[in-house]
Amino acid sequence: MEVVTKKILCDCCKKEKPTQKIKYPVLFTTEQTEGRSVNPYISYQELDLCADCIRINVGIAGSGAMGYNEYKQIHHNSTIWNDFAIKGGS
Repeated sequence: MEVVTKKILCDCCKKEKPTQKIKYPVLFTTEQTEGRSVNPYISYQELDLCADCIRINVGIAGSGAMGYNEYKQIHHNSTIWNDFAIKGGS
């Protein structure tokens, strides 16, 4: 019998932790085909992030419903993070 174990590392800190797959805007300074320098641009990438890296990198909170949403900047140690947790991993 062969057993295969899949390790999922956080794309930012490279630690083996429970992660959540999220689509996140990333500022690139190289083109993604050959890595040549270009003017910086934003591209949405699907990332595996641990809870600590999500707290550090996600900086906008939203609330509301039915298209009437409000957004505000948040700090990584804000109390809004108290109930946030990744359950199970990706």
